[in-house]
Amino acid sequence: MGSGLGAPSRAASLPLFVQNSPLWLLTEGLEVERFFMAIIDLDSPVFSHLLAPALPLIEHCKFSRRCPEISDARWLALGIARSLERHPSGRSFLQCLASHADSLCPENSNFFEALKSTRRLALCRELNAHLADQLRRSLPDGLCAFPCLDSYDVHVGDGHWHSHACHDARDDKGAHLGVGHLYTRNLRSGAVSHLDVSDQIQRKKEHDMRGLKRQSADTLRHGAAKGRKVLLVWDRAGIDFAQWFKWKHSSGLYLLSRCKENMSLMVCGQLAFDRRDPLNAGVLADELVSPSSVGITLTHKIRVAVDENGQATFSP
Repeated sequence: MGSGLGAPSRAASLPLFVQNSPLWLLTEGLEVERFFMAIIDLDSPVFSHLLAPALPLIEHCKFSRRCPEISDARWLALGIARSLERHPSGRSFLQCLASHADSLCPENSNFFEALKSTRRLALCRELNAHLADQLRRSLPDGLCAFPCLDSYDVHVGDGHWHSHACHDARDDKGAHLGVGHLYTRNLRSGAVSHLDVSDQIQRKKEHDMRGLKRQSADTLRHGAAKGRKVLLVWDRAGIDFAQWFKWKHSSGLYLLSRCKENMSLMVCGQLAFDRRDPLNAGVLADELVSPSSVGITLTHKIRVAVDENGQATFSP
């Protein structure tokens, strides 16, 4: 293991926030696993600091209730600790917790029954919304250098698949399936929001756009005020010109993505732009194009210079 403030050699596989955390610096010289053992000390200063922005907001949530077995605050702390841990199952997590802090470990039945609670799931969603709103109002604007976006809220999103739990049901071929989630991040505040869990009934692996279409316009707008434009940035899995047209004209929701390689778009016009503006560095053309779909109006296609790896170059 390293000495001083240098990262230990076994830390290379750990997230950067772990390598730089006060807990890591305090436990240098010990095995890497000590971090994961210490993080489940739910009353440690580091863990309390991690939860500090969220826990005070629980009392403002309409789905919050008083529960003598596992309070909402304790349940959320257990859930975050479970997510940070590397145990293969919930029982393994509870056994480890009991071996280090038996007084903090709930009964197995209480813990797993609480995970089934629709009320607590609604609380998670509500708390996430409150936290995202608080971050939006308290953190500096990450897009303040781009005044052309002042009238937009900007979110970037993606689908993310988690490995199955050890006790998850199998499909008709005896295979476990992963669990898909749709997440977005507010590029102004950095707040991350969970949109939805992928459909595991009608689809083995739901396409991102199908999941997005299941959401209400207000959900995709993240509660933005009426009249406020919202720009949602997604990868190529978010391309559906007919749906884009519907969202734009009915909900003030705009989509931005990259073109698919096999996409056939007819160029119908060229728009002028200021090539001397540093914000336009690397832009080759602003085109009005028409997709092959019948009845779809024109959309913008921005062509930019790319390097030998296919990455956009935005330097003058």
